[in-house]
Amino acid sequence: MTNLAERTASLAGKSGNRYEFALYSLDHHFVHPIAAVYVVGRTSLDEDGSPRLHPTFCSETDDLGARLLDHRARGCFDGSENDTVGVYAVLSDALRVAIVKDLNAARPSACALLETCGACEFL
Repeated sequence: MTNLAERTASLAGKSGNRYEFALYSLDHHFVHPIAAVYVVGRTSLDEDGSPRLHPTFCSETDDLGARLLDHRARGCFDGSENDTVGVYAVLSDALRVAIVKDLNAARPSACALLETCGACEFL
């Protein structure tokens, strides 16, 4: 995909609230700390050319760059079809946790590694 940082995709939580995620390539390195809800997944294009994000995993952090490096070090993205990280910047810890719960209630994680490790410390 080209120029994912300039594209967005919307995801709805179980509450009906919609969240607009900025899309970045999964190999993008975030230099500055970003407090955010993040969704790892695969993107496709709708008929009108707009991106659609197919989430595999959703979590939150107060330092997105460090968190993604930790995922990479653990091999979380190895061999997956994931190509995108969606970023929804949120400063409030409590609000990030609530948004993740809302999104995960709408669609359970499809992370293949959950079966291998039994539990994921990032959820």
